[in-house]
Amino acid sequence: SPLQPLQGKVALVTGASRGIGRGIAFELAVAGATVYATARSYGEKECTEATLGGTLTTLAEDVMEALIDIPGGGKAANGRVIPLRCDHAVDPQIYSVLDTVRRVEGRLDFLVNNAFAIPPSGVAGMVGKPFWEQGAEVWDSLLNVGLRNHYIAACAAVPLLIETRKEAWTA
Repeated sequence: SPLQPLQGKVALVTGASRGIGRGIAFELAVAGATVYATARSYGEKECTEATLGGTLTTLAEDVMEALIDIPGGGKAANGRVIPLRCDHAVDPQIYSVLDTVRRVEGRLDFLVNNAFAIPPSGVAGMVGKPFWEQGAEVWDSLLNVGLRNHYIAACAAVPLLIETRKEAWTA
């Protein structure tokens, strides 16, 4: 469908509850993809100043609302967001997400590694301070979820991405 060029495609977007990850997950779903969206912030009760107001359930609701109002009228039936809570600092949770995608969809077309963690000191503990005045926990948090997790998620996803690509080549 011209309105849904990604119909039938499956994506995993990490860190999708707000910011860039939310925007990418939203646009992929509106374009017709099934989007597995992960974050620690799942529901409304977790929506606090520390989470900057974004959750996976509000993302899924926003996508459904947008699909109703696609230009030209009607509702796009195939784009959707499947929210999955995942703490990307915990390797088994990352592998569990990929196991779910494999079991339910049997394919993965896109991986968007976007997850990062706000350090325990919060955004206020980082903004406006020189890096040498910030505690090591800021660096640890940024490396563990912002860098290491991207490697782990890629290691977990690439076998399924390769299988999906091979199927496309032989179909």
